[in-house]
Amino acid sequence: MTERARLLQAVNELEATIRESFRLGDQDFNNNRQDALRLRRLITERMAEISSLSDRCLDGSILHGQFRSAFSKMRSAMAFHHASWPIVAIDLESAEYTLSAAKLREATDSFILWVKTVLSRPD
Repeated sequence: MTERARLLQAVNELEATIRESFRLGDQDFNNNRQDALRLRRLITERMAEISSLSDRCLDGSILHGQFRSAFSKMRSAMAFHHASWPIVAIDLESAEYTLSAAKLREATDSFILWVKTVLSRPD
């Protein structure tokens, strides 16, 4: 498997983990807080892996800076949401939480779409 394929696979795994997290938030969240903590840790691990893979895969290419910029925007949105809404403070009925979650979904969707579009092109 090429480095580019590994990076794309890692982004797909991040997407699946994020989707699982979103689904959890759409269900009976109060009974799933442990799962939410597990998923947040897994998301952090996956993002660290993506950072490392992108450095190896894209270093020296014009895509590297573009990737880092797109990744940084998504990570910033994720960090802001997680800092604003620790697991114990999440209130699914809160308009502020709903807005924060929507902004996070938009940021993650944008990053994932960009990566899939760019990395799926032939070298």
